[in-house]
Amino acid sequence: MKTLAEQFQAPMGKPVRVGDKDVLPIFTDLITNKTLINLRWIETNSSVKQGIQIKLDKGSMDINGEKLSNVVLWEDTSPTEVSLLCTPKKSSKLKIWNIWEIDGVVQAWIGNAGMYIENEDSKTVLNCSDGLGDSNFNNVRVELSLTD
Repeated sequence: MKTLAEQFQAPMGKPVRVGDKDVLPIFTDLITNKTLINLRWIETNSSVKQGIQIKLDKGSMDINGEKLSNVVLWEDTSPTEVSLLCTPKKSSKLKIWNIWEIDGVVQAWIGNAGMYIENEDSKTVLNCSDGLGDSNFNNVRVELSLTD
């Protein structure tokens, strides 16, 4: 059976069907105005250190007094709740994906890495599988809310 990474190649990152879920390699959203992202860790469940990477392709994110375009949050050092203020240049693509670390090396988008997205009211839950072993969408679960 093909891994999620192999399945994502043919449709070039478009969703693939896993059971009854549409699974994506990455969460994306178009940001056109200043937007506050509130991220809350729901759970991590893995034998390796888990993280979330957040990137704004044009503009910056203010987090803890720093302006960054690329932010990495690790389960063992991140607060349970994190706020980032996105300031896009014109329209900017927000990208969020799961990462994990093995022996000091950061991994992403390999093996069975992917996520299915649940939208509830004004919140979005990213249910992420790291690339290790079979798909397990409880490896990382985070809740997002984006407010203009």
